[in-house]
Amino acid sequence: MKTAPSAPSLWLLAAIVSSGQLAVTIYLPSLPFMAEDLGSTQTWVQLVVTVYLATFGLAQLVTGPLSDSLGRRPVLLAGLGLYSLASFAAALAPNIQVLLAARIFQALGGCASLVVTRAVIRDSAHGPAATRANAYLGISLAVAPALAPIVGGQLESWFDWRASFYFTAIAGILVLVTTYRLLPETLPVAQRQPTAFAGLAGRYLVLARMRAFMGYSLLISFLSAGFQGYLAAAPIILIVLFGVPAHLFGWYTVAIPIGFTIGNLSAGRLATRFGMDRVILVALAAGTVAGAIMLLTTAAGGGLISTLALVVVYAIVSGLVFPTSLAGALNVVEPSVAGAGAAVGGFLQMFLGSIITAIVAAVALKSAFPLAVLISGSMVAALAAFVFLVKPTWRRQA
Repeated sequence: MKTAPSAPSLWLLAAIVSSGQLAVTIYLPSLPFMAEDLGSTQTWVQLVVTVYLATFGLAQLVTGPLSDSLGRRPVLLAGLGLYSLASFAAALAPNIQVLLAARIFQALGGCASLVVTRAVIRDSAHGPAATRANAYLGISLAVAPALAPIVGGQLESWFDWRASFYFTAIAGILVLVTTYRLLPETLPVAQRQPTAFAGLAGRYLVLARMRAFMGYSLLISFLSAGFQGYLAAAPIILIVLFGVPAHLFGWYTVAIPIGFTIGNLSAGRLATRFGMDRVILVALAAGTVAGAIMLLTTAAGGGLISTLALVVVYAIVSGLVFPTSLAGALNVVEPSVAGAGAAVGGFLQMFLGSIITAIVAAVALKSAFPLAVLISGSMVAALAAFVFLVKPTWRRQA
């Protein structure tokens, strides 16, 4: 008799996701100083964020289906190994061109930490259990990139920007060793799919036609894009405009992962009581109101505290929506294509994030108002994705 795949420890999955997310933001406190050290411009240095997000998103379209074909474990181990090596290369980069190239390979490896762990959850958890598991992953997705600048700020103060990349390299190696020792394979050989290009394209077309799947994936992506845009804008807004010292930068954003964690921890309980879709709808409606308030306060010249307070509300709303939407998206696909499903969701998430960070890099930030436009716009877009794509299927299922 066949046995169900053993469920991996949630703390291990959280550690795997966190390793790839560290590289998104740990160096942000060093951005104002990297250009001079590398003999480059601030615009080129800000591409360090955009290149990572864009590559991370595109690579998932290959990494996810590979895990459907080869199994979750080998693809994840290879990704963590590449991520660690590329982190060392970034730390040793002599110029901006080498650094950007290293960031591409860092993202190629790091994307496995997200897309494969989502597929692992689809393999081994369902219903409320999947929501709870995705909540833990959601906490990692928010806490790691939000707390990483605290570490990066201290490393910048004690050493320089290169220390942040040495830190991600060491973290990657530790997670790689732990994953090798403890992570079981969750996709049985009988359920694996071929990786032929025609078959892969067909799987993506099927997923693209699934209205509920695309709705859930898009609303997550819109919210994530707002968060990524905030991370790209925060060093300029907080350090340059509001005068926050670089070594204290991370502490001024620590309330954001706290808010996201509150939302994530509440999501499973609320989804069990009221249903996933009702939680998402109410949270997005509240977030849209908060976005409108943020527009008004920043237009009136609101300062540091009011700006951060409304960003925290955005974090709580995102914390409620992320795990419920992830569970909703992957619950409507078969386990044999969970890797491809996670890849599509991850691609949309990172692709939109890379576009937003590129726009942020090109805009001369002279106040927090552009940030308010970004956050409120992402809330409206997420709500629209739910109303027009998810809610019609919700009515049919009710």
